[in-house]
Amino acid sequence: MSNSFTDSYQPRVPLAGRRVLVAMSGGVDSSVAAVLLASAGAEVTGATFKNFCFTEAGELPGRSCCSVEAVADALAVCRAIGIPHTLVDETERFGRNVIDDFDAEYRAGRTPNPCARCNSAVRFPRLLEEASRLGCDYVATGHYARVCMSDDRLFLARGLDGDKDQSYFLAGMDPGSYVRVLFPLGGLRKARTRELAREAGLHVHEKPESQDVCFLAGRSLRDYLGGRGLLRPGPVLGPEGERLGEHPGAELYTVGQRHGLGVAGGRPLYVTRVDVTGGTVHLGDEPALRAGTVTCDSAWLHPALDDTAAGEARDGLTAKIRYRGVGAPVADLSLEGEWLRVRLAEPVKAAAPGQLLVLYAGDLVMGRGIIEAAE
Repeated sequence: MSNSFTDSYQPRVPLAGRRVLVAMSGGVDSSVAAVLLASAGAEVTGATFKNFCFTEAGELPGRSCCSVEAVADALAVCRAIGIPHTLVDETERFGRNVIDDFDAEYRAGRTPNPCARCNSAVRFPRLLEEASRLGCDYVATGHYARVCMSDDRLFLARGLDGDKDQSYFLAGMDPGSYVRVLFPLGGLRKARTRELAREAGLHVHEKPESQDVCFLAGRSLRDYLGGRGLLRPGPVLGPEGERLGEHPGAELYTVGQRHGLGVAGGRPLYVTRVDVTGGTVHLGDEPALRAGTVTCDSAWLHPALDDTAAGEARDGLTAKIRYRGVGAPVADLSLEGEWLRVRLAEPVKAAAPGQLLVLYAGDLVMGRGIIEAAE
């Protein structure tokens, strides 16, 4: 490999002669990750996940990271760079842990994050299982994130490219897996990744990114939920409980939503509550969305917060409640079992139940939980 590849990735552990299983979606990111690992001397095997019925995905109009075309692209890249490829069938576990969970969350009036759910419940656990079966030392993906060592502890950290950083979606990973996970693109910007793909002669160097939830594959949320009989029409109520109109299904609305409400209130209104039991969507003014305390379930805090420097570390924490959101300073937090209560130094807007809250200290992920309530 040319110097441009060896200079672009400096692994945190020596990889010469080590075996790495890399998740390959057929896109440019995972393809370049495989090239960088090979250039670092690793013995690389590509693995593509089959998460749902290929026939169904092939009939849908969107680009899916798990379609037949994605598998074909991943296989072609593996052949081009001279590494073996394997197909991992995760249809049952993906259906149970991601698709069924997605449906149940919308049925409960919550806003799920299927990509984060897939990473924590399917992708990384299965990738590590397959790596052990194949005798691989490490697993890798094309995510823009890093695993860093600080004060003799491993941390998940933001990727260098702030526009592409995916640490938020990875925060649900089992921290015990950090030692075996590699993110070769963590120190790169997306433009550089495409340049490396061109230099390597990979046919996917200009392949568009998959933006959809993979199993929607181009369908609107309304078409998907309607096709599964999950939509309950009902009234849209204003700030004083007045009836402003009708909606096609309460499950289509999320806390904080302003556009696409289909009603006129004479001023900007936002979804403040979704009552799927009664089929009612409640609207209110922007101040009603602001919360100073957020309570989360399925929570975890990094052990570094419990050491002698915990007070200092907690002073610098910020909480991020959506992928594109800006972190809010944390005033205080408490963890009881898997319940995390975060008090913020300044209110956040639209902390939607079902979404992920991630705690950061600078670039380091220090904790996370699934939002249950906001006060």
